[in-house]
Amino acid sequence: MIPVWFDGICDGLLYKVNHWYERYESGKIRGTRLFLDTDGLKDVPVKYLHEIPLSQREAEALLRIMQAKRPKLPLTEQLAPITMHLRKYAMKMQGQTPVYVVPFAYYKPEVREILKALQEAQAEAKNTTVPVTVDSFVAEKRKQGGGIWNLNK
Repeated sequence: MIPVWFDGICDGLLYKVNHWYERYESGKIRGTRLFLDTDGLKDVPVKYLHEIPLSQREAEALLRIMQAKRPKLPLTEQLAPITMHLRKYAMKMQGQTPVYVVPFAYYKPEVREILKALQEAQAEAKNTTVPVTVDSFVAEKRKQGGGIWNLNK
């Protein structure tokens, strides 16, 4: 099996995607949808654009990890041409490394999938477990037959 996680490059990529996910709503609005509010229909932003600085190696690592962890996801197919067209984007220097400022306009669940794939690849490479989410914790407790807060068995 070919390793998909490389320390340094992938750690920086995970940091950038995590930063993107945490500050998702601070991006430029790229898509809105009408929702029913108490005052009537309201136009609510649902898709934001973020400009993420990626080096050539980070873009290749992102694509490699997504192809390994989420091969059937349509998002993986959308990310595939990024490495070929990277030179079309604005370039700046980040320390000694040239990076390309790539605009990503995805929905928040799609960004969460990218983040989860990166966390799984890191956990697999470092032989650790992925942190338990609240949803999986609640599902496990319900499967065991107890209430959520019923810790005594």
